[in-house]
Amino acid sequence: MDTNSPDEANWWHEMSENEHPDDWEFFDQPSALVNIGTTKEPEFIENPEAENINNHVIGIDYYFKQLPGKPIEWVNVFILNQYGSSEPGAYVYANYGIENHSDKVFDPGRPLNWSFDWNYVPQCSGVLQEYGDDVHVVDEFVIHGAESKDVALEFVERYKDHKRCPVCIYGDADGNKGARHGFESNYLTVERILKSNGFTVYLKVPPANGPIKDGQNSFRAKILDATGKRSFFVNPEKCPTIDKLGTIQLKKGSAFLEERDPAGVQDIGTAIRYYINSRFPIKPKGGVSKSTW
Repeated sequence: MDTNSPDEANWWHEMSENEHPDDWEFFDQPSALVNIGTTKEPEFIENPEAENINNHVIGIDYYFKQLPGKPIEWVNVFILNQYGSSEPGAYVYANYGIENHSDKVFDPGRPLNWSFDWNYVPQCSGVLQEYGDDVHVVDEFVIHGAESKDVALEFVERYKDHKRCPVCIYGDADGNKGARHGFESNYLTVERILKSNGFTVYLKVPPANGPIKDGQNSFRAKILDATGKRSFFVNPEKCPTIDKLGTIQLKKGSAFLEERDPAGVQDIGTAIRYYINSRFPIKPKGGVSKSTW
């Protein structure tokens, strides 16, 4: 078998690093690059022991060109050939900090992106606007016990003076439930109420949610990518719940499931994650194998 490095919680790690049958052998391929910096300030150089570099048309640049837009966690696995961390209690978005703060407020001259997570205790969603590749969160909805109609009416009230601004709706695919059985889904309820109040609405919700870990990696890359670039920003005065993004932790024994909290930080982080993964997905290509031929 041949694979990229899995998480430390995976059976492969246990077999390879701790105990395996006598007639099994594991081989580690040298990583393509080496990080001589730190996690928050990485500096990558070519690994002199790297293999098969000449088989790439652009040589070692095949790996360097994958660094922009990738979180360090992704680079560690797919390029540095390290196991993914599954440390209990680890922070999911550890690189989020004051460097991700912004004083930008809602700009009625730009499309409004509204992304949902459909948990009702509380009901959470975030409003985002794009400036090129930069994403700014300019508003949040954290409403306990609210249904789709309640949050839609709250939106209408807040943005009643900005009906000419197009509203693009993203989020949890579970909000589509009901439509296939002839009932009005959460998203159709929101769309109906906004349109009846004069808004132009575009539904951009996928038919199914992608893997959680892919979404987390996409989000991490916007917060801080492997080249040190930040392209995700939050107005902390307008969005105090989202500003606690860095406190979200992994569940014990899981490499990707997140602990929920009564304040809704994990829920609204999930809402933003759906949007980020839809607009700025990370799709692995190539990488370094954990075993060699």
